[in-house]
Amino acid sequence: AGSALINSRGDGDTVIRFENDKISFEAGGTTNIEFTGTAGITFGSNIDVNDYEIKGAELKDYSETVFANGDISGSKTIDMAMGNVQTGKCSTGGASISFSNPPADGIAGSVTLILEDGGTGDGVTWHSSVQWPGGTAPTLTSPGMDVLSFLTPNAGVTYYGFVGGLNFS
Repeated sequence: AGSALINSRGDGDTVIRFENDKISFEAGGTTNIEFTGTAGITFGSNIDVNDYEIKGAELKDYSETVFANGDISGSKTIDMAMGNVQTGKCSTGGASISFSNPPADGIAGSVTLILEDGGTGDGVTWHSSVQWPGGTAPTLTSPGMDVLSFLTPNAGVTYYGFVGGLNFS
């Protein structure tokens, strides 16, 4: 009824721990994955599956990290690798927005951009890879918040732009 350990040779804080109704995998003194008879699987703070496919997942509760771009002016690149929800505030000079780091071809990727004062000054222009319904970019607001989503199914060759809502104030 005790516990058993399998230690990594020469590394005392990397172990597989077997206890009653529980198996845990620890590295660097931190439990990264824990399997229990009642609670299922518990993961540590970060899981990186290195772009491998996860099949058959059912998500009950999930959240997304929000990346704050800060000031968006001049030529601004939205880095999709920084997160699927991003924010930014346009300054008086306007902005030209493009995207980088989309998923590989054959894997769709999306980003939602919450843009404050997008209609300020010269407004926002979009890279030629962005296509809008009817071929016309939306008129953004100032003052106010606009929520825009972008989807690319082809490694960033094309980004389809969608309006989630304009002039939240």
